[in-house]
Amino acid sequence: MITNKTENNIKKELKVVQYNTFICIYYIELNNKVPMYTFRVRGLSAILVAMLFLFSSCQLNEKKQPNEVVLEVAPFKVEGDAGAFRGEFYWVKEDGGNWGIFYNRIEGFEFEDGYEYVLKVRKDTVLNPPADASSLKYTLIQEVFKKKEENKRIDDYKK
Repeated sequence: MITNKTENNIKKELKVVQYNTFICIYYIELNNKVPMYTFRVRGLSAILVAMLFLFSSCQLNEKKQPNEVVLEVAPFKVEGDAGAFRGEFYWVKEDGGNWGIFYNRIEGFEFEDGYEYVLKVRKDTVLNPPADASSLKYTLIQEVFKKKEENKRIDDYKK
């Protein structure tokens, strides 16, 4: 049985020990005090900081979680410049935003002229892309909608 006097002595002992940067956890049985775990606070803090740094630095080197976005693709392509390259690109609206030129490829998507599309795609960030390449990669998840639209022009998609 632990008495108040014994509890006070233990608190004082722990206080002194903590002051010296050690934490001792005592197992108390009938006034017999046996230190079971002893470790330096500074050492433990350093280990925890090192582990946090290690895990956070590992996550920085991995790809970010993929994002799913919805792309509306117009039934025609438009001419544009991508750096030194001039070519035809998709006219796209991403997640209900504004229509604009889409300079990227969509892996797994085969465009047919004259068809309007709604696509569900995964948008990944590419780490360390080549100097002339995009830092984003789009991959088709699902073709949600495909509709024949022969007579639409770019002015119809600027609304």
